[in-house]
Amino acid sequence: MYPPVFSTKPDPMTLYVGKQATFQCVVTGSSPMTIVWHKDNIAISPGGSYQISSDKTKYTLQIKNLQLNDQGTYLCKASNSVGTATCSSELRVINKPSFIKTFEASVSSAVEPARILEKAESINVTSGESATLECKIAGKPPSFVMPPQPLEAMPGTNVLFSAIVKGSAPLKLKWFRGTKEILSGKGYEIALRDSTATMEEITKSDSGQYRCVATNKAGEIECNTDMHVEERKEVVGVEGDFRAKLKKTPSKQKSPQEEKDIDIVELLRNVDPKEYEKYARMYGITDYRGLLQAIEQLKREKAEESGRPVN
Repeated sequence: MYPPVFSTKPDPMTLYVGKQATFQCVVTGSSPMTIVWHKDNIAISPGGSYQISSDKTKYTLQIKNLQLNDQGTYLCKASNSVGTATCSSELRVINKPSFIKTFEASVSSAVEPARILEKAESINVTSGESATLECKIAGKPPSFVMPPQPLEAMPGTNVLFSAIVKGSAPLKLKWFRGTKEILSGKGYEIALRDSTATMEEITKSDSGQYRCVATNKAGEIECNTDMHVEERKEVVGVEGDFRAKLKKTPSKQKSPQEEKDIDIVELLRNVDPKEYEKYARMYGITDYRGLLQAIEQLKREKAEESGRPVN
């Protein structure tokens, strides 16, 4: 007669809500063998989301449609007439991410593209000597019409960095966190068209300084901003109609990062009216009366251009 021995033990696992967890172990020893599964020291009975099965010396516990309360320590207890053995494993259940962190830059390329006015002249040099080549370039270096604003966020919320850059085309944009460039992959996805980066998960490690760098053939400019990720706090409130949230504001608002005015009318001039609320959040505009005034002004301008009376 031989006591039970676990030759294979289940591994710890982390799964999303709604997934299925499968614990398996292989137990050797003399028959008859009794196997009992436990969760947090409470015996599990088959049924509901639990399915218990065996195949020779392999014993399996399946948990279907995982919920947050399924998280815990799972233990398999094997016993026969000459002994008892146990093994345990941890199950962690997390919510599936439903948020992104997006870095965007809108590029204005209406300015004449950069071009070479005078090419560098050919020169002859001896190997080992230094040489200088000069050429003249027409075009405007990049500049920030609207720099990215500092943000505060909680894990699980949508976060948007945005900047408006103008300068001679073609413009190239890069995003950095600290000194490390943010590249596509590993949770980020950057597209040249909107210089957009997305991240699947937000944790405290994402707090820090972010930098947007714009370059073209005429020059380079960069702008720094910060993000602070806080612990999730319960927020009680009711989200009403967008216009019901419009309160006191001037028609221009100071940037939290730089002491210069944001012209709300110019900011929204070429924006689809359906996107007004998104842009208000994007640029940190919280004083809503001026925003309403800007929207009404744009409405009047469009009516005058079309020859229609203003309502």
